[in-house]
Amino acid sequence: MKDARGRDVPGASASTHIHRKGGRDVPETEAGDGLVRAGALVPRREPGVGALGYASARDMLDDVVQLLRTYAGAQHSGHDLSRAEVRRQADQIARLFDRHIRPIVTIARSQIAPESDAGLPSALRLPKANLGSTKVLAACDGMIEAARQFEAVFVANGLPANFLAQFQGARDTLAREGGCEAMWVVGPAFPAG
Repeated sequence: MKDARGRDVPGASASTHIHRKGGRDVPETEAGDGLVRAGALVPRREPGVGALGYASARDMLDDVVQLLRTYAGAQHSGHDLSRAEVRRQADQIARLFDRHIRPIVTIARSQIAPESDAGLPSALRLPKANLGSTKVLAACDGMIEAARQFEAVFVANGLPANFLAQFQGARDTLAREGGCEAMWVVGPAFPAG
């Protein structure tokens, strides 16, 4: 990056992240780069006796630029960690569906006679696949309570004797390890001091 006189500004870098702003593409570091350019224009002069000084303003600007770079790095890494957390939660929910919810729903459906007017209780129906972790946890709670009433039927149709304990454990793991849309928080919002 060049300053107003065409010289390279030390420590300035171009960003590869582009965002839409006001109908145009804007590099992510535009504001930070502007501060770096402004810093190049502020001369480093030592204040004389009774004279206004530029050094303290330049030092404050340098501190602000460094802080913005730190926050940009924290934001970038927080974004990557957040995406990884979302993928991990989706995998946990998929395992919960495959190992616990679908077998219970399949057995419950098989117990309803085809010509019967009786429907499947809502707590034993398959939840939508695109639910967030909070709603999946609520659906699990309802299904565990509903299945508890018919535990002998589920065991007689092939589920292990401790299937409810396994289901509860998988549900608790999802809740403990990041259910309820857990967020990654990276760094303080404002610097201390």
